Order: sequence, then C-alpha cells, then structure tokens
Amino acid sequence: TVHKYSQYSSFEMNVFPNPASREINISFNLDHASDVEVSLFDEMGRLVRDISLGRKQEGAHSEEVDVSDLRPGIYYIRMKLGYASTTKPLVIQ
Repeated sequence: TVHKYSQYSSFEMNVFPNPASREINISFNLDHASDVEVSLFDEMGRLVRDISLGRKQEGAHSEEVDVSDLRPGIYYIRMKLGYASTTKPLVIQ
C-alpha cells in the first residue's frame, strides 16, 4: 500500500459559538481537496462522536453540527485532514 503524505503541515479550524448549547459551526479553509474527519471527545478523552465530512474541494467550508444531545461540560473537537490534525476546546452549556 502506498500512502500519500498530506501537504498540510497546519491549518486553521474555527468553532462557534463557543460556548454552545444547540449547534456549532465548524469553519475551515483547504488549500487542496482532502478527506475531512471530525471527532468529538469528552473531557476524559473518550470519543463521543465521529463525523465524516467526506471529500471537500479546495476553498472555504462551513459545517453545522447538532450538539443539543450533549451534556453540559468541556469537550474537545479534533479535525483531521490526511496526517495533519488540530484540536480545539468546546464548552457545551
């Protein structure tokens, strides 16, 4: 199997509103097409939700995610593009 190394060394993900109660908006910008995966973890590091956004073309993107079923607390949202990932804290009220 041949693995193509992702061209991403870093990228920016914004999550708002934060704190949130019903839904969050995840915005990000791609320099080239990529498969996008989002994972949500609780404060103990347990996986709460895996969200595959599929293959996205280059450019600016925005995705809404329903979080109304989550209990209040601190969570961490991780976005993964190829081998690169970034994580941000998220507060659910």
